[in-house]
Amino acid sequence: LEALGQVYLLEPWFGNLTKRLVKSPKLYLAEPALMGYLCGVRSDTLTDSPFIGAYWETLVYAELRKQLAFKGLKPRLWYYRDQSQNEVDFVYEDGHQLHLYECKWTSSPTRNMASNLDKIAKIFAESSSTYKVTHKKLITRAEENFASDGLSYASLFKGLLENLQARNKSGHGPEVLVYSAGAPQPLNEVYKSFRAWNVSRFEGVSARQHAIHPARRDTQP
Repeated sequence: LEALGQVYLLEPWFGNLTKRLVKSPKLYLAEPALMGYLCGVRSDTLTDSPFIGAYWETLVYAELRKQLAFKGLKPRLWYYRDQSQNEVDFVYEDGHQLHLYECKWTSSPTRNMASNLDKIAKIFAESSSTYKVTHKKLITRAEENFASDGLSYASLFKGLLENLQARNKSGHGPEVLVYSAGAPQPLNEVYKSFRAWNVSRFEGVSARQHAIHPARRDTQP
C-alpha cells in the first residue's frame, strides 16, 4: 500500500537529543476521505464521530505534504514522541530549523492547547545545539489566524508554512480564550463543503464499484 501511494509511514524524528525517543512509525492514509469511508463515517455524522481527532490530523498531514510539494520542497516531516509521553503531531525540518505542529479539532483555540509545543521546544533548547525550534503552530478550524506570544494560530489553508502576522494580545492572559467565549463558532462554509465532498465522493465510488461488479448470485437450482 505504501508503494502504491495509498498510505504513508511517518517516521519519528531522530536527532542528537539525550532523551530516549520512540522509534515506531505512524501510519496515515493518503486520502482522508478514504479514512472516513472505512470508518463508516458519513458527512452528516463526521463532527460527532470519535474519530474526528484522527481525521483532522490526517487531513492536516495531507495538506502539509501537498503545500510542500507545490513549493518544490521535500516533505521532511516527522513526529516527535519520547518515552516520557511528550509528543507533538508533526515536525518539519528546514535545515537546522524546526517547525512544530499540534492539531486540534476546535474553532476556539486557547493558549494552553499548545502546552506540548512549549514543552518540546524547551526540550530542544536544553538538549540540542544543532537544531532550533523557530515555529510553533496550533492548527485548528478557527477563522482568524495570527501569531501571538510565540505561537501561530493557523488553519488548514492559512499559516501552515507561511508566517502569520502578529496580533495585539492586550487584555489576554496566557490561559484566556483568544476568541470570544460563549457558544462555539460554526464551521466555516469551506469546511462544510469540503467535508461533504470528501466523504460522499467515496460513498459514490463504492456505489459505482458495486454497479460494475455486483455480487454474484447463486445459480444453482
